[in-house]
Amino acid sequence: MDSPGHSAQYCTYSFMDEGSKQIVSLQTLDKRETDRKSANMEKAGFAQALDDLAAKGIDVKEVVTDAHMGITAYLSMKLFILHVLYVNIMTMETGSGI
Repeated sequence: MDSPGHSAQYCTYSFMDEGSKQIVSLQTLDKRETDRKSANMEKAGFAQALDDLAAKGIDVKEVVTDAHMGITAYLSMKLFILHVLYVNIMTMETGSGI
């Protein structure tokens, strides 16, 4: 999330429905919500967005994300997601997981 020498204060995480191309969840976090550790914000934003979708009754079947270690670990606990596709944003290479 951060470049060397930089520390993010905020993180915005969004989920989009592939079919409608609509944003179905948008979460903005402040570093203070993650023990002042900006590296934890992406996983926390992902978890909050997933919880938001569950509260709305939206059934998540597939996730496309980068290979962030925190999200990978979180997803390994969420067995209800049927397919995860990791995308390297820099090279656009893909790989399946879980």
